[in-house]
Amino acid sequence: MIRPHPKLGTVKLTGIDYIKFQRKIFERDNWTCQNPNCKSRKNLSVHHRIKRSKLRLDTHENCITI
Repeated sequence: MIRPHPKLGTVKLTGIDYIKFQRKIFERDNWTCQNPNCKSRKNLSVHHRIKRSKLRLDTHENCITI
């Protein structure tokens, strides 16, 4: 589900939409941590390069697998 941000009117993904978004990030990054000192394929998560609280959007360009 996509919900507008209460104060800014921007988009934040939730629920199944965010899970699909995460999967696309993992697939793009070959299911591997993108930290140069780590090549783990376990316990992965999506990290926002610029904090979601500042950018106000979930975008592929702003996310990386860690």
